[in-house]
Amino acid sequence: MSDEEELDYEQLRAMVIKEKDHRGRYVLKDGEVVAEPDLLEWGKWMEAGHNRRIAHTYLGTDKKPEQFRVSTVFLGLDHSLNEGSKPLLFETMVFVEEGFSDGAKEFDMHCVRCSTFEEAQEQHVEVCDGIRDYLSFQELTE
Repeated sequence: MSDEEELDYEQLRAMVIKEKDHRGRYVLKDGEVVAEPDLLEWGKWMEAGHNRRIAHTYLGTDKKPEQFRVSTVFLGLDHSLNEGSKPLLFETMVFVEEGFSDGAKEFDMHCVRCSTFEEAQEQHVEVCDGIRDYLSFQELTE
C-alpha cells in the first residue's frame, strides 16, 4: 500500500483488532467492566467523555472546607504490573490544597487502585473515612 492510499475505518480496524485481544483496554457499561478489543472503539469511548468519575469528595474543617479532594476514576487501561494478576482499572487519589500542615501533606498524591466498580466505591469511602479520622484527630489536638 502506498503512502498516497488512504485507509478507511474498516481497513484500519481490521489492522488493529484481534479477536479476544484487548491488550488491557476496558470500558464501563452500566457499572460493569468490559474488555474492549477494538482500539478505535476504545479510543472513541475514552474520548467521548463517558462519565469515568466514580466519586469526587471534598473534605476539610469548618475553616478550610476543601482542604482535601478525593477523586475515584475509571482508568480504562490495566495498571497492574504483574501479568496474570487482576487488572487494576480504578484509581482513588487524594489531593491536598497548598498551605496546610505538614501532617496533611502525607495524604497528598496518595493513590490506591482496584479492579471492580464496587471495589472502587468502597475504596473511595475508606480513603475518605481515613481523612475524616485525621481531621477529627487534628481538631482534638488544636
